[in-house]
Amino acid sequence: MRFYSQSFLYDDPWAIVSYAFFMRYPNPLASHVLSCDVISRTLSPSGSLVTTRLILKSGALPRWAPKGMISRAESWVVEESEVDPVGRTVRCTTKNLDHVKVMRVEERIILQQTEDGKTVQNTDARFVSGFGWGLTKKIENHGLARFKANIQRSRQGFHMILDLIRQSRMQPMTMGTTAAYMSSPSSAESSQPSSAASPSATAEEKGLCIGPESMYFPTSAARQLSTTPALPVSSEFVVCLSASPRKSLFCTLTKSGLSIWRIRPSAVLAHLSRTSTSLVEHGENVSMSWAPSGRRIVIQTTQSFLVLVTVEFDTEQVLYQSTPLAQNAQRHFLLGPGEAFPLHAITLHLEGVIRLEGTLLSVSPRDDYIQFSTRGPPAVQRVPWPGTQRDDMYATWVLNDEEFPWLEDSDGTN
Repeated sequence: MRFYSQSFLYDDPWAIVSYAFFMRYPNPLASHVLSCDVISRTLSPSGSLVTTRLILKSGALPRWAPKGMISRAESWVVEESEVDPVGRTVRCTTKNLDHVKVMRVEERIILQQTEDGKTVQNTDARFVSGFGWGLTKKIENHGLARFKANIQRSRQGFHMILDLIRQSRMQPMTMGTTAAYMSSPSSAESSQPSSAASPSATAEEKGLCIGPESMYFPTSAARQLSTTPALPVSSEFVVCLSASPRKSLFCTLTKSGLSIWRIRPSAVLAHLSRTSTSLVEHGENVSMSWAPSGRRIVIQTTQSFLVLVTVEFDTEQVLYQSTPLAQNAQRHFLLGPGEAFPLHAITLHLEGVIRLEGTLLSVSPRDDYIQFSTRGPPAVQRVPWPGTQRDDMYATWVLNDEEFPWLEDSDGTN
C-alpha cells in the first residue's frame, strides 16, 4: 500500500472554490475525463447536500505491464461528496469501480474555509494492488508516480475554472441554513414578480424560487431570465441523438435540422437547417454519425444521400451574451445559460452531398474515408473525404453467395 497527502491554500472564498470543484469537468487540461454524470443528489436532514457522480476516465498502461492485464485502458470512478453549508466544508471521496484486482485507488478531498476567509484543500490518496506475480509494489509505485505527475496539471485546470468564474461575474449566493435560503437578499429579490408575468404570478409559481427542498447546488442562479428563445422552437421530433467522440457535445437530428448541444450545461451551440429544395432533392434526415476527429458529421437521408457537415470551433466568440447593462445591474445576469460560465461558439458548414448507387443501409465515418454498406447491390464500400486525392481510399467489396456457404437464405438482407 502506498499513501499520498498534500495541502493547498486558495485565496478565494469557500463558496467559489466549492462551486468550481463541482464544475471542474470538463476543462482543456482534463482530456482524460470522458464523461461525468450525476447519479443521485439528495438533501440530508442536517441540511447537507449529498451527491453521487459517475466519471469515466481513460489512461495508458506502462510498457512493462503484462499483455492482457487490463482489457481496456478506461476506468469508471464513483465520486461521493457532501456539502455542509453550515460548517462550510466539502468532503469528497473517489474510488475506481473496475480493475480493482490490479489496483484500487481511493482519494479523499476536504475543502474547508479558514478563519481569514480563504479555502484550504487537504488531499489524501492511497494505492493498493492485489495483482501479485511479483508486480504488487511496482504497480503501486507506478500509480503513486502517475498521481503525483498529474496533480499539478489537475490544479492548473481547476484554476482555469476559477478564472472563468471570476470573468463571468458569477457571484455565489450565501450558503447557510434554511433561514438563509428564505431570508437572503438573493431569495428576497427572486420572490418578486417577473416583469413578463402577470401581477398575480409569483416567482415561486414561475419556478425561480430556491428552497431547502431543491436538489440543485444553491449557487449562481440567475435572478432574471430571458423569455425569448435563442432559436425558433421546432415542431419536429428528434429522430437521432449521438454524442461526440470526446463526450463533451451531442447532436440532435430532426427531419430537416441538425443541432449541436453542450452536455453540461445543456445548451444549444449551433443549428443547421436544410432548405425545402434540399429535402425534396436529397430526402429527409434519417441518422447521423460523428467522424473520429469530431470536426465532421455525416447525415444519412431517406433517398440514400450523404450530407457532409463541417464543425468549426471558435474560441474567440462567446455565446449567450447579455445586452449592455448598467454596472450595478450586471451582477444579476449570467453570461451562460442557467449556472454555466461563458460558452464558446461552434459553426456548422455544409461541405457537400454524396450520391450513392443502391439503397444505403449504414454509414461509418473514419479519419481518412467514409465507409458505408448498401442493399442493392449488397456491398461494403468506402470513399475518401472531399479534398483527399488518394486512389487507395476507394474500395468496393460485393458480397457473393459463394463466399458464404453457411448462409441458409442468401436472399435475406439485414
